[in-house]
Amino acid sequence: MVFLLLFPTVLSLLVFCAHLFRDYGLLPVLPVLLCMPLLFVPRGWVARFFQVLLLVAALEWARAAFVLAIEREDAGQPWLRAVLILAAVALFTLFAGVLFETRTLVRVYPRFYDD
Repeated sequence: MVFLLLFPTVLSLLVFCAHLFRDYGLLPVLPVLLCMPLLFVPRGWVARFFQVLLLVAALEWARAAFVLAIEREDAGQPWLRAVLILAAVALFTLFAGVLFETRTLVRVYPRFYDD
């Protein structure tokens, strides 16, 4: 069950890495990939770290959608479908962060910060 709840996080971060690699190269991808093994550390701060990381990723998806819409509109190209796809990816990324609030993942990543 834990794997199923963490799968959206892993998928979201891998898709985010692909986006980062396409737009910015390998340098920003490496820290994101290197933090993935932290999912095996059962500490509360790990859950908060990934929630913040997923929030940053969702904000980047929203920024990319906004920039893409402006560029396509200026070029006279259709933009709505691309923006809807990126918005769906951003929402899925936010959903992955919310899953850390489920009862199962709260048991795996307890909220006690004295660890």
